[in-house]
Amino acid sequence: MRLKLISILMIAIAAISYPANGQSTSEFKAKLVDNITKAPVANARIILASKTRDKPECLININLTAVSKENGEISIPDVPAGEYVILYNVTGTLDTLMANKVIGYDPVNRGDIRSGFAYTQHITNSLGGQLYVASGSEFRIVDGNMVIEGYFYADKYDLGMISKDGRLLQVEIPLKMSEELSIEINTSIGKTK
Repeated sequence: MRLKLISILMIAIAAISYPANGQSTSEFKAKLVDNITKAPVANARIILASKTRDKPECLININLTAVSKENGEISIPDVPAGEYVILYNVTGTLDTLMANKVIGYDPVNRGDIRSGFAYTQHITNSLGGQLYVASGSEFRIVDGNMVIEGYFYADKYDLGMISKDGRLLQVEIPLKMSEELSIEINTSIGKTK
């Protein structure tokens, strides 16, 4: 009887530790700071969008989201292992209409200035609304292609996007133990509260 009870208890603990589909999860932790002042940003929302394997696109999951604390720290529990694109807004709001939106973001394939516009146009078409390039963003060459480095804003969803090295900001989850993720967001773009 005791052995049977221990076995049942062990199965129950295993069920709590791993999701039903057997995929491991991890906590996503980061600190949000203003890209100019480097001060912590409170009450901003982070949304994780899972990257499609071997494709320049991601899928927005509005269940993988959280709002930053006063010190800028943010935590999202139970994030399945994988690669994610980090999206944000400064108001902490969440537009449910963006659920399961697929954002294509890297059609850059020419070494001229038109490819930078193609990059933003592709994201604009994916979201089905106007996309703004924030002031302070700049064109630069990445892998022989002209792309935009900086911040985008999709007004339809109050959604900010960070472009680094010619692609939307990505992170691998679980984070490395030594990694302290600091995310610089542009607090001058977005809807006011």
